[in-house]
Amino acid sequence: RKDLALRLKLNTYQVIRQMQLKAIKELRSYFKDKHQDLFTVLRSVPGIGVLTAILLITELINMQRFETTDQLLNYVGLVPDTYCSGEQKRVGEMTRRGNRRIRSALIESAWMAKRKDSYLQNKFDHLCTRMSKQKVIVKIARILLRRIRHVWRHNEKYQLNTGKITEGTKPIELGKLEAIPVGS
Repeated sequence: RKDLALRLKLNTYQVIRQMQLKAIKELRSYFKDKHQDLFTVLRSVPGIGVLTAILLITELINMQRFETTDQLLNYVGLVPDTYCSGEQKRVGEMTRRGNRRIRSALIESAWMAKRKDSYLQNKFDHLCTRMSKQKVIVKIARILLRRIRHVWRHNEKYQLNTGKITEGTKPIELGKLEAIPVGS
């Protein structure tokens, strides 16, 4: 009896997994057809996989609606909660407002991105001397979102380990962004 129940559960999980894989395959082909350029640009950012790219495209729709990076960070919820009362002002933990799906996907992507990008890894290691890894990874996710915004708005592929973006023949120093587009 236990053996039969176990086999039935395993079969159910296998069917569900096959359905998930089929859905992901269909989503991937849809986004490659409809949003080929944007999909390719987002996938060039370290830590951004197929599902995260799809999530970003479907949830954010149009990056032009965010005039500043701060507006985007607020929308996603990668900002601290603030408490104001009279003359007192306290800054708390990360806000619970914002788009939870994007926020959690970006935090997971930040863990992967720090492994692939030496700048992010160095930043992570440096900040870990002062605060917990969970707080540091949120800071890395903020950097990652800034980079995503830049490559999305300029439709430029991301390239690792440089500090310049070339625009025509004139390189532009970016400091925090540390990205370079590939092609035009």
